[in-house]
Amino acid sequence: ETALPPPPPLPPVPWREDAASTLASGSAQWTDASRDRTITGRWVAPAGGGKALVLVLPGLAQGSQMPTALAETLAHAGLAVLALGHPGNDETVWQGQEARRADFQLAARRVYAISEAAERVADVHFVLAALEREPPPWLPQSWTRLGVVGIGPGAQTAQWLVGERMTRDPPQAPD
Repeated sequence: ETALPPPPPLPPVPWREDAASTLASGSAQWTDASRDRTITGRWVAPAGGGKALVLVLPGLAQGSQMPTALAETLAHAGLAVLALGHPGNDETVWQGQEARRADFQLAARRVYAISEAAERVADVHFVLAALEREPPPWLPQSWTRLGVVGIGPGAQTAQWLVGERMTRDPPQAPD
């Protein structure tokens, strides 16, 4: 019996910078008075800004919480990361009537409804416009590059942003 040689070592992780970088983090809030909605955000970025902006659209009932490993990995790669918390997709999902009746499927169905997805898309557009008007110091100076990561209803929102729909019923007005 002949033993196989060990596999060659893996190359270095391509998205990691060689030098250790210092990360900054914080939170922000934007109020769209025309829709009576307040969007919360948590951000992580390399000190001095990043090369591009990545939006993280969190999962069911996560608010503006994002997986720490995801945020830090992206930020260490030189990207500014912003997680958006949409009204109604936070801990209140588990405090509503559906959750009290232990009907979590109905609670999730409400969050995934077409009307809610359209509101989340409008939230993203509102926040991006606000960032363009008044760029915070953690945002890359020239952020023409934008990425989106979505989890659960955040994935639904990301799909809508790029023109895909997760439903058979298209919204009344395209974004």
